[in-house]
Amino acid sequence: MKLSPCSAETIEKHLPQTGAVLEIGCGSGDLLANLAHLGRWSLSACEPDPARAASARVQSGVDVLESAAESLPFTDGSFDAAIMECVFSLCRTKFTVPELARVLRPGGIAVIADLYTENDSLRLRESPQIKNIYNLKEMESFFLSGFQLKSFEDHTQALRAMFAQMLMQGSFCDCIGEKDRNLLRAAKPGYGLWIWTKH
Repeated sequence: MKLSPCSAETIEKHLPQTGAVLEIGCGSGDLLANLAHLGRWSLSACEPDPARAASARVQSGVDVLESAAESLPFTDGSFDAAIMECVFSLCRTKFTVPELARVLRPGGIAVIADLYTENDSLRLRESPQIKNIYNLKEMESFFLSGFQLKSFEDHTQALRAMFAQMLMQGSFCDCIGEKDRNLLRAAKPGYGLWIWTKH
């Protein structure tokens, strides 16, 4: 089970009661399987890593397409909601936000849960892996055209508890190198949940 500072229950409560929901960057499918189990939505998903996409298909029973957030293989206005859980910071913003807007219907909901930096994020630009972690003002600026902020929740305390648990288990962030880990520590990351509505 993937550890996350933003639980499936937290994300679910921000989704419409029914409708078409897309998870972008679903990884091995933990959240997707939770959503599928509830049976309330018509689910679609994409994941650029073939092995993780295959795992997500098995775990969730959803047809997961192999695709990145910057070029989504879905028609315009296909979804009532889209979820990016700890994925936005790994994507190229200038391509991802327009794609997100394109696949959502008017009034559609974008659920973005991700890291943000509480300090000046300029040093993070030195890293190829974590360069897209922004401060709150920067993060919100990307959605000013085409979206309205419905709500924001800060889950930083849950992030710190998760990091502490990972350290105790000896499994801290093997997905990034030591240099990037040091930059991340210096940035003092927070974790936010943004709920945007498409105009």
